[in-house]
Amino acid sequence: MRELLIGAAMALAASGAWAQQQGVSDTEIVIGESDPLSGPAASVGLAHAIGTKLAVAEVNANGGIGGRTVRLIQEDDGYVPSRTVQTVRKLIDVDKVFAILNTSSSAGSLGVVDMIDEAPVVMMNTFVNNTNLWTPPRDNIFSIGQGYPQLAFQTVKYIDSQDPNAVWAIIVQNDDFGDNLVEGAERALEQLGKDSALTIRYNRGQKDFSAEMLRVKQAGATALFSGAISTENVSIAREAVKFGLDIDFGMMWTIHLDAVRDLMGAPAQDAVFAEYTSVLDESAAQPILKLADEFLSADERAAVNRTTLAAYAGAKVLFDAMAQCEAELTQACVIEKLEGAKDIETGAMAPTTFGPGVRFSDQKVRIIRNDFANTAFVPMTEFEAVDY
Repeated sequence: MRELLIGAAMALAASGAWAQQQGVSDTEIVIGESDPLSGPAASVGLAHAIGTKLAVAEVNANGGIGGRTVRLIQEDDGYVPSRTVQTVRKLIDVDKVFAILNTSSSAGSLGVVDMIDEAPVVMMNTFVNNTNLWTPPRDNIFSIGQGYPQLAFQTVKYIDSQDPNAVWAIIVQNDDFGDNLVEGAERALEQLGKDSALTIRYNRGQKDFSAEMLRVKQAGATALFSGAISTENVSIAREAVKFGLDIDFGMMWTIHLDAVRDLMGAPAQDAVFAEYTSVLDESAAQPILKLADEFLSADERAAVNRTTLAAYAGAKVLFDAMAQCEAELTQACVIEKLEGAKDIETGAMAPTTFGPGVRFSDQKVRIIRNDFANTAFVPMTEFEAVDY
């Protein structure tokens, strides 16, 4: 009987240790992410998946983490919130990952945040900038980037500084993502002593924006903050031309994708956006692009964009913390090391810092202008903290 009790106690102890170190064996570390590899946000999701793959290839080429190979599982949720829930549950309960490097969309991410918070994993979010992911902070969920409200805030303030007589309109998705953007845009206008002449909310996946842009024209708007993601921006820009609108566009960083910029074409010339990642052709990003030349296929290399840089940065910061825990790679140790992360250079953005109890890196941002005529993205300001 005594032997049975000892055996049971040892099994329980082993079970507890395994639960604490889920996804870690003597030879490998399993990590995963849920990306929109298909659907309306596929150009962003594929680029993000490539960035994670690049960081994994780099760390494995250098001997892994503590001699363990990092194994990456990437799931496609199609930018559908219910599928995000399914894929994240699979990663946690079936694949038994140690870390999650992405979830997709505001709605999808907010739908799984409690599940991740209760799981024996660490999450590094570099894709969804919804402030509700880090407010209030959750012990095992870290976010690198800048919040949607802050990005909208900075964009509106910059455009208005160039044209103090601007009459503003706002167009956003009718969801949590849109709520975040309206919060930031309206806060900027309040500081400027203005109101939005018109705020429009559209449904996810909407394709026809003729009625919405007619309303923008009727409101007399000369500046438009568009919180659209990809194909919606194309329709919005084309309808602006159709109605003869001479309007200053402020957009989200999704225009910092060649595919979106090219589809929008000349109507998006000189559109501006607040951005926290490097521009691909500047010197800071070149070491990452050299890695891409080494480790990615030709098709993957061609798909690299700013989201690739963000994904690479998040993985690099996480892997650095994991490497500091190689003797005892546990969730608790990695959380402790991430809290100690200060001014981590990745080349993908300004240095990244967390801190005790801090789960959001609050990246510095700058304003970028879309120069469609010269196929270039032109920094208009230096990286600076957002005074929100």
